[in-house]
Amino acid sequence: QLYENTGYKNDFSAFVKADYLWEKIKISASLQYRHAKFSYKGDAELVPLKWNFLNPKFGITYNLKPNQELYFSLGKVGREPTRNDIFAGNDNLSFNENNELILGTTTPEYVTDYEFGYRHFSNKLKVSANLFYMNFKDEIVLNGQFGPNGIALTNKVDKSYRMGIELSTDYHLNDNWILSNNSSWMSSKIKQSTESFTPILTPKLIVNQEIKYTKDALQLQASYRYQATSFINFSNDKKIPSHQLVNAAAFYNFTKWEVGVLVNNIFNTIYFNHAYVEPDGTAKYFVQMPRNFMISLKYKAF
Repeated sequence: QLYENTGYKNDFSAFVKADYLWEKIKISASLQYRHAKFSYKGDAELVPLKWNFLNPKFGITYNLKPNQELYFSLGKVGREPTRNDIFAGNDNLSFNENNELILGTTTPEYVTDYEFGYRHFSNKLKVSANLFYMNFKDEIVLNGQFGPNGIALTNKVDKSYRMGIELSTDYHLNDNWILSNNSSWMSSKIKQSTESFTPILTPKLIVNQEIKYTKDALQLQASYRYQATSFINFSNDKKIPSHQLVNAAAFYNFTKWEVGVLVNNIFNTIYFNHAYVEPDGTAKYFVQMPRNFMISLKYKAF
């Protein structure tokens, strides 16, 4: 046995919300209070860490028509670091050569979120478009490295932002066919001292397209996913290539049973979901599953 330790996390929160309706306008306001405490018992002594957050949010919605609306929201949220952030990727707290406790990030991050959007909903078509701008202070971000326990490590950065648009649609071609799409485009930047760079693992474009056919007890569906390139280090000179995936599935229901067949990565694409850079500059990639098959069987008792 190398070590023994226990971490204790306590969380208390209270929430209040109010809505006001005036003709075609709905005004909403909410306020959350959170108190979090982390204490630790192990080889090294750690003074309990405490965080207090007051998270306000304001929103306004305007009904253009019975099935269309515009909305705007503004909110601020704080979040405490995780145990992995606090321990700098280690599982057991220890001391350095100067007999100082090795700690990572212990202070929280804050984000102010602005959102403006449009919604359309009818029997055949549902559309949602959302513009967002997230302004971070002391954001805790991935740094492209892994700790001794195999969990991705993080750094704290002074200022950063994420802005973009999210689109979601569902279109019923007829009683049998449904087309669905979820896509997002995002621009992200970290500002540290005089430098500016893109965060780790933040692709600019993600597209998810699905088509579904339903007839009586049979359901067929196929999905397509595109993910743009993303960087794996702060110097932004190493990246994960873009990739495309196609999956398919078939389900059949009879009485209380459902049988399904799923085929993932139909075209046997070689792709990666994570990577890191060695001290000598070599990039190492995590290869994901090639073409694979699954069979599912479900039983509904009620």
